[in-house]
Amino acid sequence: MDLEWLDLCVKLRSSGMPLAAIRQYAELVRQGAGNEQDRLTILRGHQERVTAQIAALTACLEMITFKVKLYEDSLAVGTPDPIWTPAQQT
Repeated sequence: MDLEWLDLCVKLRSSGMPLAAIRQYAELVRQGAGNEQDRLTILRGHQERVTAQIAALTACLEMITFKVKLYEDSLAVGTPDPIWTPAQQT
């Protein structure tokens, strides 16, 4: 049980939950039954923040993946990146 509790706390912190929120959640757990709604509120709020972070990171990853593919394709055929090629001066 102690290892499971430690694992939960580590995961909450690693996912960005502030220490104050982890302390508040832990205190509610120590108090025992009767405050489950408060615990759920804390966890739902954190879940929403983590979900938003994942969505933002997914968008970043998609852009990076696009650029990687662009460079791989351009290197494979021996042409420069068309997006970053300076315009020709006339």
